Amino acid sequence: MTTEGITTWERLFVRYGFMAEREGNGFGFRAENRANREFFGRICTVMEWSDCFDERTLVFRPPADGMEEERFREAMDKARHGRGDFPGEPDRIELSCLDAYIAGIVRWLTYAGIRTGQSCDGHGRRPASLATERANAADIPLLDAVLALVSAGRWRLTYSYDATGGELTVRPSTAEMRERADRGRLRERTYEREWLLDVAETLYARRDTLRDLVARMRGVAAAGEERQ
Repeated sequence: MTTEGITTWERLFVRYGFMAEREGNGFGFRAENRANREFFGRICTVMEWSDCFDERTLVFRPPADGMEEERFREAMDKARHGRGDFPGEPDRIELSCLDAYIAGIVRWLTYAGIRTGQSCDGHGRRPASLATERANAADIPLLDAVLALVSAGRWRLTYSYDATGGELTVRPSTAEMRERADRGRLRERTYEREWLLDVAETLYARRDTLRDLVARMRGVAAAGEERQ
């Protein structure tokens, strides 16, 4: 929920990939890995809220019900360490290595069983991109199918045959197409990143269903390979 520019903590954590659970008037980070707990601690330091995060009990007690999303994102950027790659297990994802706009997508796709490799939110200059390890290149069409499924066909991963990555794209709605045509801007390409956060929320909301679906699709693929 967002009220007058303030985004709740529950929603912020989902959109940016943190595993935090509501505990009374705070949020527990015990399910989160050490690297991300330390990252969140640095975020609190940037926001001058160090006293709100108890590193002993791993509980964050915020001074308000939420905060401006842009301010949270800026704190994430300031608290980040150097970029790097990371293992493809959900409890080992290091959010400080990821662009803020795509961190949640990577976290919840990994939870669903799709291991991503290098990723980028496009920095507002080009489309966001996702990749897999070369050994997991078969996950690329699976990733495209998952995105299309949860968005009724609007979100896609555009990729070339036998690719190990692709660009995240969103198909404009009929109303958006009509508006662009009316303004003579039908072919204009924009790289707004905010919709990536909506993708993260949707993946999180359906994470258990998607994990089961991905496992079943892998089983079907494996059975097909055995019959060949």
